[in-house]
Formats: sequence, structure tokens, C-alpha cells
Amino acid sequence: MERRDPIAYVLSGIRYKATGCGLRGGYLAHGKIPSAFCRLIRDSRYWLEEVIGPEGARLAIPVSVAVDNTERPCCGITWIFPPTLANSAETTSS
Repeated sequence: MERRDPIAYVLSGIRYKATGCGLRGGYLAHGKIPSAFCRLIRDSRYWLEEVIGPEGARLAIPVSVAVDNTERPCCGITWIFPPTLANSAETTSS
């Protein structure tokens, strides 16, 4: 599965619902980005996804990084993929 497929992300033990909206780093302002991630907004290797937190607040977190023409989860992020016909449970990738 690819970066666009997760239905949720886990960061620091907290599950965030994916919204499907995201943006490559290098094109962002500080709007809804937590201060811990502000250094990444100017680095175009990172993909930041707008997510919905447990309280319903929307924020942008870095969910993947491009390395050697492939996307992988950022450090500390777990991608959660939906169930499929072949696997009836959610699967994860970190």
C-alpha cells in the first residue's frame, strides 16, 4: 500500500483520522502545524497530512518522507490501512 492509502495515523500513541488533504513540505505556512514540526515545513522531502485529532481539532502532521524515490512513514508515525478482502483486520506500517 502507498502513502495515500492510510485511513489513520498513530503518533505518540494517539490515533488521528486521515482527511485525504495533504501538502508537500516547502509550500506551507505555520497555520495548523504543531511547533514541534515547524522545521519540516520548508523541507520538500516531507509530506504533511491534515488529520483530525481525538478532540475533533484539525492539524497538519508530517506522515511520510521521500527517500530514494520511495515514500516511508516518518519516524514515530504508524500508518493504519483499512481492512481488505484478503485481510479482515486493519494493518499497520511504521
